[in-house]
Order: sequence, then C-alpha cells, then structure tokens
Amino acid sequence: MSDFTKVFISGVQRSGTTLLATLLSNHQQIYVAPKVKSYRWLTYFNSYERLLLRQPNVDQQVVFQHFFKKDTDLFSSQLDAPPTASAIGLLNGAIDTFLKEKNKRIWLEKAPHIEFYSRDLFYYYPNAKIIHLIRDGRAVAASRYHRKSNDIRAAAQEWMQSCSIAMAHQQLIGEDNIIIVLYEDLLRKPEETMRRIMSFLGEAYHADLLSLQGEELQATDSYVKNSLDDSRTDSWQNELTDKQIKQVESVAGQLLCKFGYALKYPQFETEGKAMSLSKYNRLRIWNAFKLIFKRKTQGMKDKKVVTLKRPLRSRLGGFRMFFYRLIFSRDIYREKFQPPPDVNSK
Repeated sequence: MSDFTKVFISGVQRSGTTLLATLLSNHQQIYVAPKVKSYRWLTYFNSYERLLLRQPNVDQQVVFQHFFKKDTDLFSSQLDAPPTASAIGLLNGAIDTFLKEKNKRIWLEKAPHIEFYSRDLFYYYPNAKIIHLIRDGRAVAASRYHRKSNDIRAAAQEWMQSCSIAMAHQQLIGEDNIIIVLYEDLLRKPEETMRRIMSFLGEAYHADLLSLQGEELQATDSYVKNSLDDSRTDSWQNELTDKQIKQVESVAGQLLCKFGYALKYPQFETEGKAMSLSKYNRLRIWNAFKLIFKRKTQGMKDKKVVTLKRPLRSRLGGFRMFFYRLIFSRDIYREKFQPPPDVNSK
C-alpha cells in the first residue's frame, strides 16, 4: 500500500474549489497538482478497459504511452521503466515517485464534478479522500448565468445533482473518505473550517493555511482574492431578478434548506422539485446552441471582471465537446479514440 494520499477537491464550478486548493497549497506536506489528463481518460470514460476489449493483442506499454503522453512531465520516467502490470500501477508509481522527489505526502488535485465519478475514483484509489465544496446554489447559478448565459434552471439543477450525488457517495463510502464543506464557512469561520479539513486529512493545522499569498494569486485572471472576504456571499440577491431566484429555489429549495440556506420563497422547502431529465437536457442543448453565437463572455483581467471576446473556433469547439461528453453516449465518445498507428504492428 502506498504511503502517499491522493486527495481531490470536488464541487460544481464557481463553488470556491480554487480558493480551497490555494489555501491547502500552503501546507508543507501537500502538493497541489495540475489536471492529470491521462487520469481522466482512465476514469471519466473508462477508456482503458474498452480499448483493450477492442484491441486484445495490443502491447499494454504502447497503450500506456498513448494514454500518458499528454502528461510527460509526470510520467516520463515511468514510461522508460520496465512494463508494469496495470495502468493504475503506472499512475500510482508516477505520482508516488513525483511526491518523493518533492518531499510531499499528499497529492491534491482540484477536480470539479469528480463527485459524479466517485465509484471509478475509489475503484482505483480505495484510500483516496474527497473534499466536496458546496456554495449557496443561488450564488453558483448567478455566477454561471452571467459568465456563460447558462439557463438559470439548468444551473440550479446541476448544483442540486452535484450536492445529491456527493451526499449519497458520502453515505455509501463513508465520512472517513468524503467530507462536505460549505464555502461560506470557509470565508466566515476559516480557522475552524481549515482545522476540520486538516483533521480529515490527518495533518496538523497551522496558521499559514489561512494565507493567500501564493504565486497562483499573482495571475491577472485569478478569481481568488488576496483575503478571505465574505462581503459578496449574498451578492446573488442583487444579481438575480426575483423571477430567477424563484426559478432556482423551485428546483433546489429543499437542498438549500438542508444546508442551512434561508429561502426567499419558503414554500419551496416542501414544494420544490427537480426538473425531469428530458427537460433538463433540452435546456442544456438549447444553451449550448446559444453559446455558439455568444461572442463575448465575462472573465478576469487585472483582478477585475471584464468582458472578453470568444473566438468562433472556441465557440464551435465548446459546442462539439458538449455533445461528445454530455449528450451522446460514452461509447460514441470512445469511438473518437484511435490507438496509435503502431498498436497492431506486432
């Protein structure tokens, strides 16, 4: 068993996952990793197993090289080593070697939406830990609506699904492996919240964990401020119309109450319910189509929210990926994967 711990920060986008990762990066035993693309191939799409079924005579090391070629900084030394018996063995070996070199014990990756793939994750990493961050669903919906013009009801549904699946997996897998943290607690009770998180990770708390002075904060497009400021936690009240607030609460009202968020329309504590899957998908398809024609979006520049242009190529690419990943079946997406030319040259 590895002496190292793999930790993932989950939650819908705009829930404060970057803020939490920035704070945890201050701990001397934690390495905050970039997105590992090959890990997503192995888990989100279960591509490895499907590929071997279609290509039973493939040399596994060739397949590994193809999967991991986009993460050369992480896997270069492992790919030159003798063939390993499993893809997860290679992945773990690479991460453990990397942590040894960095003199760290914890591999931390910010992975929004990974809560939907927890079964895959714990299949590969039985001792992994997930910190699931939850922010007021109305604030998340407001942020996503203004940044990408998401339908406000679809944004509320996505938030509700993320929270629900995180709670279900916490009950199934256990609180020793999955912890749920409120974004507002992180801002309003930072020391208490960080002590709780560090206890979950099995590491000592120290005051530097509340520092926001990391290199990542120097980026002009960073959304993370230089202090734990809770002044805008309720800004959604001014950013959304009464109709929009009602739409969000009609979908997510029961869960908002469960996490202690007061409703503007109290009747939705009992009357609120999720949209049907067909309606939800229709809204998402329509929104994806509208985004093709949305030439501008909100972004960060010089630590301020500004309007940015969206190139046509980027808009079309986003539309294509939406259908590959969210509408068509996983098998259709997998058909896009082609083994390297020399796979069958045995």
